[in-house]
Amino acid sequence: MFDFDNADIYCRSSKLGLATRKPDFLQMIQDDVKEWKRNPIIQKMSFNELINCVVENAANAVVQSGWNPNEMDGAAWFIANYTDIVTQAREDYKYKYDELFKAAFRLYFKDRKGVDAFDNLFKG
Repeated sequence: MFDFDNADIYCRSSKLGLATRKPDFLQMIQDDVKEWKRNPIIQKMSFNELINCVVENAANAVVQSGWNPNEMDGAAWFIANYTDIVTQAREDYKYKYDELFKAAFRLYFKDRKGVDAFDNLFKG
């Protein structure tokens, strides 16, 4: 059968979703970007710490929105928005959207045993 990388697929589609955000939602994103730029802790985070931060914020947003935490589309939407915030708030990550998104997406969907339960979705 086919072997798809869900993180790659969702990364590509997330860019289209980000381009369709409404002005009021974009304002919330910009407010977060300003806050993250001023936060010395976020500014000093390593790549892995940033990924954990994106995943934690996305997971909280999914729950607060009443969405199913295991539903890829909803989780990817929030991962995309928090990844976008990082790329705007941290100059050193400005051109690393794909790398950040894919790492966060993969981490988000790891189960507690460290097995990516979604790797097998498209495998026969």
